[in-house]
Amino acid sequence: MNPPMEMSLLGESYLQPYVEKMALRILNIVNSDGGYPATREGDESCIWTSFSLPASVISAIGPRQEDKLTHRSTIKWLHENDVHEGLFPMVCGTKPSCDCTATAFEFLSRFHLGYGLDDNDYAYALKIGKSILNAQEGGWGFLFEERNSTAFSTYWVLRSLDVGKVAFPELKPLIETAFEKAGNWLLSTQNDNSWYDCLGNKNILYSAMALLSLKICNKIDQKEYDNFCDFIVQDKYNEIEYDDVIERHGGLTVVRFAFPWCILAISSSSYPKYKTVIDLSLAKLLNIIKEDKLYYKKTELNTWPSRDVLICLSEVSKSPYSMSLSDLLSSPYNAQRKKKQELERFKNAVFINNVRSCNKIISTYFSKS
Repeated sequence: MNPPMEMSLLGESYLQPYVEKMALRILNIVNSDGGYPATREGDESCIWTSFSLPASVISAIGPRQEDKLTHRSTIKWLHENDVHEGLFPMVCGTKPSCDCTATAFEFLSRFHLGYGLDDNDYAYALKIGKSILNAQEGGWGFLFEERNSTAFSTYWVLRSLDVGKVAFPELKPLIETAFEKAGNWLLSTQNDNSWYDCLGNKNILYSAMALLSLKICNKIDQKEYDNFCDFIVQDKYNEIEYDDVIERHGGLTVVRFAFPWCILAISSSSYPKYKTVIDLSLAKLLNIIKEDKLYYKKTELNTWPSRDVLICLSEVSKSPYSMSLSDLLSSPYNAQRKKKQELERFKNAVFINNVRSCNKIISTYFSKS
């Protein structure tokens, strides 16, 4: 494996080209109707991706004026495909999903903070937010009607509410109460420093999202957080792979690309022992970006994996991990580079000193003659 990349300028300078590349990739695949394709460019617009993708773009690169009309067309598409009065299914014709409705609320919240919603859309967003809050059991489940909470669905809801409490101040007291309840539920459902899917299987992805959720809820201290990271890291020192399976009620099984979420979760750990794992994981993640596309295990990834990578790269730059990268000597690769620079400076100094010595000898010789 290649040595870890130099990431001392993580964030504003080093990761920014990757963040912009992913964001522009997402904006370039928007369909003419304002929605986003389900899996690949050109696919029919899908509710799940049509809200979460533009929300991730605004979060990553901000509310740019040149993107406003594109985002506005997505809001129009949102209204046109609302058949459940503010509750949205994953795909048209199915039952409303907490996950998807949460991404709609996040998108509207970020749009309002960046551009401003008109009065009608503001009231519409409030209605969606209240529907989500009213659906809380302990956490949130995949479908509104089932009320079977999972760490996966709970994360998407909490992520949206975290933005919503700023965008819509009248909801802030309700959201803070929901955070308290969700945090307590998450802590009560962990076992052996990990979390389980709805079928009772230990799940790396669910555990990563549970940790990120606990951070949002402010229900966990740093020591507890570090201990929970152990299950995600496991033996990743030798093989940097993060995949897991999402099992949902009703028999829907999804093999999930969990790389970005695991990296984002462990990047908030303060454990020095995880530094190497994070270095190698992030370097591998960056290496699957080829031009403006993702290739993982020889498979081209589109839409939602691009969103996940974009969220990871844009948010990891704000984590405690990014601050630790300011020291160029933090990795063997950078230490080796530092030594090489010092050797070059030493050679230059020797050369300059030799020239000065020669000049001094010559000057002394001619002064005596």
